[in-house]
Amino acid sequence: MLQAVYWFVEILFLSCQGVWKRLSENLLHPDYVASSDGLDLPLLRQRIKEAEN
Repeated sequence: MLQAVYWFVEILFLSCQGVWKRLSENLLHPDYVASSDGLDLPLLRQRIKEAEN
């Protein structure tokens, strides 16, 4: 029983890690500028608008 719980937690952790890795690769793309507070959202929105045009 305990082994099953352990495997479940490990699988959950690994899947979350994979999702976070993809998200961070997308968010921290070199085209986006990261500020000291994290992502510079106004600049991000501006870049997205430029990309759409």
